[in-house]
Order: sequence, then C-alpha cells, then structure tokens
Amino acid sequence: MNIRMNCLAIVVALGFLAGTAQGDNPKNYRISISQVSKIGAEELQPGDYQLAVHSHDAKVRFTHVNSGDAFEFEAKIEIVGEKIDNTAIHSDTSSGVNRIREIRLGGSKIRVIFE
Repeated sequence: MNIRMNCLAIVVALGFLAGTAQGDNPKNYRISISQVSKIGAEELQPGDYQLAVHSHDAKVRFTHVNSGDAFEFEAKIEIVGEKIDNTAIHSDTSSGVNRIREIRLGGSKIRVIFE
C-alpha cells in the first residue's frame, strides 16, 4: 500500500512540474521606437516599450513604459543560429505609414516577425 501511495505522489509531483514548465513566463526586452509605427491596425507612438515575448503562444505584448498603454500581437517567433548583438527594428514605409515587419532582439537569438 505504501509503495502505491509513494508512486502516486511521484506521478502527481511530476505532473505539476510538467504543467509549470509548459506555462512559462514570457521573456521581457526593452525597445525604443523612434517614430509613429504600425503593426497590423494598431499605431504605436514613439518612445520606450517593454516587449514581452510569449514564444510558446506566438504572441508579443508591447507596453509603453511612460503611459502603460499595452498592445498584443500575433507574431512568428523564430530562434536564429547565433546570438544577436544589437536590437534592430526592420520596417518599411508605404503611403506615408511606417510598418514594423521584424524585430531582432539584441542579447538573444530571437527574431520576431509580423506578417
């Protein structure tokens, strides 16, 4: 009887550990946007943002540091081969609108792509 209870306790403990590993917290990065930019239909004002990357959900969340305004977007999260030296925001401008297409996060191997 004791052996069964011990085995059951171990299985339950492993289940909790697996559940917490799956629901890990997003990684946070700080980025600066220098001009009014759009991702999808949302317009991001210039300033500093905290960028939370949810790699298992393919989501990112921008939170403006000063105002607290937050925006969440679907994104493709890609892990590149080598560590990225500096954060770089890649965008294009058409019809006077600056659209962010990709963010490479310095100090990581993460590339965030907006389609």
